[in-house]
Amino acid sequence: MMKYITTIWIWALISSAMILHDCIFFSIKWFSRHPVLLCCRLWNLILSFSFLFSGIRIVTKGLDNIPKDGNYIIASTHQSIVDIPILYSIVPPGFAFYAKKELSRVPIIGWNLKMMGCFLIDRSHPRQALKDLEASRRKVEQGRSLLIFPEGTRSIDGEIGPFKRGAFAVAVQTGVRVIPCVIDGSFRVIKKGSFWAFPTQVNVTFGKPITVNKVAKSREKESSIQLMNQTRAAIERLIK
Repeated sequence: MMKYITTIWIWALISSAMILHDCIFFSIKWFSRHPVLLCCRLWNLILSFSFLFSGIRIVTKGLDNIPKDGNYIIASTHQSIVDIPILYSIVPPGFAFYAKKELSRVPIIGWNLKMMGCFLIDRSHPRQALKDLEASRRKVEQGRSLLIFPEGTRSIDGEIGPFKRGAFAVAVQTGVRVIPCVIDGSFRVIKKGSFWAFPTQVNVTFGKPITVNKVAKSREKESSIQLMNQTRAAIERLIK
C-alpha cells in the first residue's frame, strides 16, 4: 500500500513542480538579464521544498567542497531518474547537464531542459554528439558549471559501472576542476525500468575538487583517460 501512496505522491510532486516552475518562469523571465540562471534558481527553490514532503530524506556530506567562486564539473554516480532533481535541490543553482535528445520532444520535460540551458546529446549520431560536446566545452569556458554522469546510464543495483571518457575531454580542454560525487540509495526510490517509487534515505557525498591542467589537443586523449581514472578512484574512496 505504501508504494502506491509514495508513487502517486512523488510523480504528482514532479509534475506539479514542473508546471509551477514554468508558470513562475514565464511570468518573470522578462525582468531577468539571465533567464537560464533564473530558471535554475527557481528549480533549486521548488525542489528544496518538494523533497521535504516526498518521503525522500536527503543527507549530504562534503557540500562545502563545492567552490563558492568559479565554475566546476561535478562527476557523479548515477542510480535513478531522481538524481538530477536531488542535485538541483542541494547544489548552488547554475549548472547544466547532458540529456538524451529524445527528451526534448517530451512536453514539459523538454521545455524545462531547454530553459535550463542543458546539452541535448544525439547518441544515435556520433558526429552530432561530438558537436554537442564541443558546445558544452564553449559554455564551460564561458563560466558555466557542468554535471556529468561518467557511467553514461543509470545503475540497476547501485554498483558503479564502467566510465566513459567523453565529458572528461571537456575538463582537460578547459582546465576546470572536477568534483567527485557519490549518490547512494536513489536506486531504491525509483529503480531503472520501474514506475514505482519508495520513500527512503539518499546519501549524497562530495569529495575534494580535483585540480585539472588545461592541455593541448595532442594530449587530450591521454589526459582525459588519466583524469577519468583519477576521478573513479576518488569516487571509490568516498564509497569506502
